[in-house]
Amino acid sequence: MSTSLQAYAELKRRVRQTLMTGQKKIERVKVQTYWETGRLIHLHTLANKHRQDYGQKVLIRLGEDLEISETILRRTCQFYKAFPIHAARHELSWAHFREILPIKEEKTRLQFLAQAEEDNWTSRELRQKVQSELKSEVSESKNLVSLKPLKTKLGTLYTYRLSKSISGETKIDLGFSIYRSGSASFANRKPDGIVESRKNKTGHYSAVSSKRGSEALFTYRAVVERVIDGDTLFAEIDLGFETFTRQYLRLRAVNAPEMDAGGAKAKEFVASLLKNVPFIFLTSTHSDKYDRYLADIFIPGKTFLADWQKGEAQLKTSSDLLHLNAELLTKNLAVRM
Repeated sequence: MSTSLQAYAELKRRVRQTLMTGQKKIERVKVQTYWETGRLIHLHTLANKHRQDYGQKVLIRLGEDLEISETILRRTCQFYKAFPIHAARHELSWAHFREILPIKEEKTRLQFLAQAEEDNWTSRELRQKVQSELKSEVSESKNLVSLKPLKTKLGTLYTYRLSKSISGETKIDLGFSIYRSGSASFANRKPDGIVESRKNKTGHYSAVSSKRGSEALFTYRAVVERVIDGDTLFAEIDLGFETFTRQYLRLRAVNAPEMDAGGAKAKEFVASLLKNVPFIFLTSTHSDKYDRYLADIFIPGKTFLADWQKGEAQLKTSSDLLHLNAELLTKNLAVRM
């Protein structure tokens, strides 16, 4: 080999080594940065957990103020919660951790982490292994779907439960940790009593005793602001009494794939169903560990919307409401949880 070729071969070797070493350092810093970001947001949210829906609001505000994708910020929080022991102790890249995050079981997640490190898997190899694991979970979930069909949960709008505050005052539970002072006439009513909203002659709303049962509770009309992914929405919700809240809604009992694991199709499907819909209906009672309220979503059809404008639409009896949770399962765009 000539001197010039030998010199070039040495140059190529050293440049490759330099680039690989530098890339590893960049990835380690990236992992450390995302983990620390998630930790800071988590601790700040935890310190403010007494403030209504603070965890959701702070992500929106941070994204806007720092011009950072809200999805990235949410993923850093997920990253910290999934790996509370400092992830930067491992030699894996952010791409590796991103592939492991969709795995729900902590034990399985840590097994993949250790195996990827031990066998020096690339992020692409790890993705193939994880997808194989998730397909196995999907197969098991499909068997569950055939055995236990998803039940429809839909109540009656503007139905509420009475609740006693720490001071002993009777309040109306509007849902989503929001309460309204109750009428003096409810002062001696037992907690969990059911009331409904009525419009009086002055145009204001007041609560009156109701004969509705608990199955009618926590059903709302909402406007979807954006589709996050196949099973998560962000919406403004009408709680009644001229009170509104903005919440992340996670579809109850279904799980769509992550966006980087084939979830784009599910997101596009949901977005297409909501494209020309002025509002939706939902029933929700509690949140998940990521502060997203678990919800059954119902999309009104053209017949329902026409009847609604005439004041003739009835939630409980209408057949022109699409249950989004069940529809994703029917189209094989999500699996049963």
